[in-house]
This record gives sequence, C-alpha cells and structure tokens, in this order.
Amino acid sequence: MINVRAFATEVEDLADLSRLPSVDALRPSSCPCCGAAAYPASGNLGVVGHGTYQRQVRGLAPGQWVVIFIRRYLCLTCKRTISVLPDLLLPWRWYSANSILMVLVQALLLGAAVASLRDAIGPGGRAPHWLTPARWARQLGDRLWSWRAAEVGHCAKLERPELLARILALGDAHARSPDVELERAACRLIAGTSHSRREVHRTTRAGLG
Repeated sequence: MINVRAFATEVEDLADLSRLPSVDALRPSSCPCCGAAAYPASGNLGVVGHGTYQRQVRGLAPGQWVVIFIRRYLCLTCKRTISVLPDLLLPWRWYSANSILMVLVQALLLGAAVASLRDAIGPGGRAPHWLTPARWARQLGDRLWSWRAAEVGHCAKLERPELLARILALGDAHARSPDVELERAACRLIAGTSHSRREVHRTTRAGLG
C-alpha cells in the first residue's frame, strides 16, 4: 500500500539514508489498509518500521535519475506493508509530481513545445519523440490526481477543455504571468505544500519553457 505524505524536506535529504526523516516521524497514524491504529491504547505499536528501499525519480535534473530512499512499515494486524512517499512523488510514476504538473501546464495551456520541455525536464535529446506527456494528458484526473477528481467535477459529463481547466486550477484566465499560473496550479493541484510551491517557483525562475 502506498501512503503519500506531505513532509517538508529536501531531495538531498531523501537521497541520503542518514538524513532521512526518522521511523517515528514518518510512521502513519493508522494502517491505510485495515484502519488499525499505529499507537493503540494497549501501548504496543500496531504499525512498525519495515526497512527502506530505493526509488528512482526523474524530472529533478534534465536527463538524469535521482535515487532516493523510501521508508516502509508493516501493519501487525493485517500484515500489509505501507510505503510512505514524500509528496514530491506520485505513486507508480518515474517523474516527480512537480515536473509532471509543469509539463502539463506548459504544453496544454501555455502552448510550449514538447521538445523544449523534453530538454528541460525529460530524457533529453536521446528521446527524439517524447510520448510521455501525451499519456499524462490522457490520464489527467483518472489516474494521476484521482483523489482530486470529485473536487473538480470529474465525475460530471464535462467537455474535455473545461475538465482540463478545472483540474489544472486555472479558471482565472487573467493571471499576470506564466509563473503565477504555474504556482497557482501547483498550490491547487499538489495539495499546496510549501515544498511544492518552492520547487515550482525555483524551476520556473530557472527558465522552464
């Protein structure tokens, strides 16, 4: 079971096992599978640390992989394992959540060329036909940010352009600049954590798109 958590830390800390947040700091309050409490009244832990594993992330540096550590826990009630991911990741995605968001906003709403995004975020020139953004666009709302779907009316029968606008949180067409649009989208779409806002702001200032 994947458990995405908003915890403020730098990528460098996640890549160094000695600087990874502690087992107690990241322990879920309850098991997301069966609901058993991590700290039951009996005093014995119900969710215990179960080691770490390495996870590759793309999109943090052009054409490069970054390897980070993920903490894993075990529920003593249902015997399921729980992986606690930082909110800069999406479950089962190689690319960081922020890089996916920025590619979608730049390509779908700001008209940026996929080739330029490939060079800034993607695999670089080694992949002349970068098809991943098209897949992200098809899955937008269905799988990428499915937990936000009800909030933006995804279940209703909306025309796709309106649905995209709602999901990307860009209903206000009078934003002052692309930077403002990207930051607004990040705040609405990726839970609005300080880490998300900082990463989007840093990347856009570096000249994305």
